[in-house]
Amino acid sequence: MADRGEPQEPCAAYVDSFRHGLPPYGGFAIGLERWTARLVSVDNIRAATLFPRDLHRSRRDPPLGRPALDTIERAHDVDPLTRPPDAVLDVRRGRYRRDPQRRRPGAGRQAGDPAGRAADRVANPHGGATAVRHCGLGPRRRCAQGRSGPRAGHRTLPAGRLAPADRQPGPDHVDRAPVLEGDRPAGQGPAAPAVLQERVDGRRAADRRRRRRALGPRASRDRGPARQAQGAARQLTGPSGAGWSLGSQAMDVTAMTSAAATPWWAAPSALSRGEHRVDASVSLPGSKSLTNRILVLSALASEPSTVRRPLRARDTDLMAGALRSLGVSITPDEATPAWRVVPAPLRGPAEVDCGLAGTVMRFVPPVAALADGPVRFDGDTRARERPMDQTVSALRSLGVNVDAGAGAGADSLTLPFTVHGNGAIRGGVVDLDASASSQFVSALLLVGARFDDGVDVRHHGKPMPSLPHVEMTVAELRRRGVEVDDAELNRWAVRPGEIAPLDVDVEPDLSNAAPFVAAALVTGGRVRVQGWPESTDQAGDELRHILAAMGAEVVRDGPDLVVSGTDTIAGVSLDLHDVGELTPVVAALCALAGGTSALTGIAHLRGHETDRLAAVAAEINALGGAVTELDDGLRIEPRALHPGRWHTYADHRMAHAGAVLGLAVAGIEIEDVETTAKTFPGFDSAWRRLLQ
Repeated sequence: MADRGEPQEPCAAYVDSFRHGLPPYGGFAIGLERWTARLVSVDNIRAATLFPRDLHRSRRDPPLGRPALDTIERAHDVDPLTRPPDAVLDVRRGRYRRDPQRRRPGAGRQAGDPAGRAADRVANPHGGATAVRHCGLGPRRRCAQGRSGPRAGHRTLPAGRLAPADRQPGPDHVDRAPVLEGDRPAGQGPAAPAVLQERVDGRRAADRRRRRRALGPRASRDRGPARQAQGAARQLTGPSGAGWSLGSQAMDVTAMTSAAATPWWAAPSALSRGEHRVDASVSLPGSKSLTNRILVLSALASEPSTVRRPLRARDTDLMAGALRSLGVSITPDEATPAWRVVPAPLRGPAEVDCGLAGTVMRFVPPVAALADGPVRFDGDTRARERPMDQTVSALRSLGVNVDAGAGAGADSLTLPFTVHGNGAIRGGVVDLDASASSQFVSALLLVGARFDDGVDVRHHGKPMPSLPHVEMTVAELRRRGVEVDDAELNRWAVRPGEIAPLDVDVEPDLSNAAPFVAAALVTGGRVRVQGWPESTDQAGDELRHILAAMGAEVVRDGPDLVVSGTDTIAGVSLDLHDVGELTPVVAALCALAGGTSALTGIAHLRGHETDRLAAVAAEINALGGAVTELDDGLRIEPRALHPGRWHTYADHRMAHAGAVLGLAVAGIEIEDVETTAKTFPGFDSAWRRLLQ
């Protein structure tokens, strides 16, 4: 304060309190005003404070003065060219409003006052409109000096300055606007015309009626802090819909809260570029499916393993966290990048957060059955709706005690639940119906070698979806020396034995390539995907055949895959039963195709992160498309699409589909694009680079 030349006397007591140091403290806090200021992007916290206080403002000062209004106006960048000519600055509410007297030429002028000064108008600092200045009288009240209009005889202050505290109105001016003095010479200026006073009185009476209706019948008697704050908020913002707000970011708490709760991402459009054909090279993160399978096998192995280039995203972090909670050491090496996994005896009690990751909620419970205590599982709200019946039933058939969570029925087969492990499982034959998800089978195969008698999994029911993921599980087991017999259809037998450690590199996630290679087809451009494996068990490898069927040119160039568009997108009839995760992006391409398409074999998608069939149909139709839900798929007829908002339902694949459509339809906004961090952190940045 001394360096800035500020007086220290007013703050002497506060400064003295720190002479002997601070008492112990901890935590953090953020003021509501500071949070609001950041939310609405104002450059001064005074603009977000109902009653700004500083060394120059005493508690006798009115709640909103000219300095605060200046700050609000600057923050909202009021443009005199766009502000209506009949607007005036309402000092009491801190906003612009329509002035009916300004809408009629000559309004407010009276005999002997051709300039219209009787209303005590002064020039608005932004030009054009004028601000009415008055004593802030309430209905049927008079000024302390006995006048019914602006006070005469007050000394002159610069326009917009507050009168000093000793010149403020007396006690009978409670609940009034600030008293502002204009630039009239002292002792001059007639009283305000009756029409001005009637307008002021009528508006304030209406404000009180609104306040009473909002606060209830006891408002006149109960003026507690909460209700006083409500009244102060109304003084600042004014009644809903009244007049002209200070720019597009009016201080509307409801609107601010809604905007903060629903972040919308403007999908980049290829149409906004002079040359709309993309020509890009893409490096994909590691495969989520492989990373989580490798983590489980490494945690159950006989010796430590190193997982190189794993996917670092929400689903894999949840898997690593789940295994750590059971006693496994997983240490990241950011320089490589890699994870060092050191097995340990599995322990309980523990709690596992599954988030919305199907691999965590289905792969880890059989692992927890080998722990020596209870392990509780729960996840996101949507996770509690995803099918878990086959996992729970399979464990119970193996003699594992699985309790339903609090509030659920005793026979509940969804999250939350608790697995009571006793350190060992005998194993044996398990009959299940995996027609809803192949993860039910993979979960038992991954841990089967640690069962005393191994495990013999037999699928009964409709054809199992996503068979390539089971083949991926079997391949990873065999790489670690585990014997798996899958010669018989719908049967997998894992022999008991050790799981060997293995240092392994994780392949790129080919399913995450879907929106990028689709961009080549949409724009007629070219996209190179780096490091596409020559041989893989990933379902995303089927993209090569799907895109070729839709009109793309797909070729290998050394270790890379190059996809080129041909200015034509053909309608297709595809059975996506084994590669259902590609459905949202393929459906987006079909909505832009030249003919009708049918995608079938994907009824199981109704149990994924969201009901993907219903979600895809609803969102494309909302943009003007024509999608019909079938029993096991979608029928898509091309239509001219229009801009709009695309909801993701917390599903990363839905966000991918919206981004693809945004390339061809300018003006699409995607809800919560950060949901892509589930499997592709930084997707939005990578997508923007696609168009650079």
